[in-house]
Amino acid sequence: MRKGQQIQEMFDSIADRYDRMNRIMTLGQDRRWRQFLIKRAELKPGLKVLDIATGTGDIALAIRAQSDCQVTGADFSAGMLAHAQKRNHADQIKWVQADAHALPFPDASFDRVVFGFLLRNVENLEGVLSEVCRVLKPGGLMVGLDTCPPHGIMALPATLYCRIMIPALGWIIGRAPQAYKYLSDSTQAFLLPEELAQKMRDQGFQAVGFQKFSFGTIAVHWGQKAESPTELC
Repeated sequence: MRKGQQIQEMFDSIADRYDRMNRIMTLGQDRRWRQFLIKRAELKPGLKVLDIATGTGDIALAIRAQSDCQVTGADFSAGMLAHAQKRNHADQIKWVQADAHALPFPDASFDRVVFGFLLRNVENLEGVLSEVCRVLKPGGLMVGLDTCPPHGIMALPATLYCRIMIPALGWIIGRAPQAYKYLSDSTQAFLLPEELAQKMRDQGFQAVGFQKFSFGTIAVHWGQKAESPTELC
């Protein structure tokens, strides 16, 4: 079975418990990270915004509530989208089942592309960044949130938390120990923030930056698609 199919089935299986587990695992800090992401997106009325890996719609719904933007939420998990569409004000969002590797949108469709916890889960990171750049309008912004492998002074306690506490919580609360073991394993195998920033530059993004949270185990990255046709991704 392909990695993508396995991950899709995993997210389908935990969709009804996903939000609760996020709040518990992060001690509620996930809301703070998402608000920072939204702030970095520099939203303005009328902008077209795509939220990839929208999951149960936290980011998409928050953007719609805080701005007069046209928001599309996309995810390849039908289970996650089913829960998103049951939430308050979900009718204000356009929901689309889609794979980030092959987005079903024309070139230059969106002013902003945002995502939370996407890149760690994809099979072809460079290909997904290229797709994001393709659907962005020239001058458009990408802002993404993801986990980072523990490093630095907090590496040991953070690693222990990832390897022991997260799978344990997944078993006790989420009833899905393997899913949350995957979260731990994929976090530790992912890129450092500096490495991901370079991947973005390699794909043609400009003005790339990032902000770390939670002792460097979470990062929000941002980058801009070039305005000039000769410099586009």
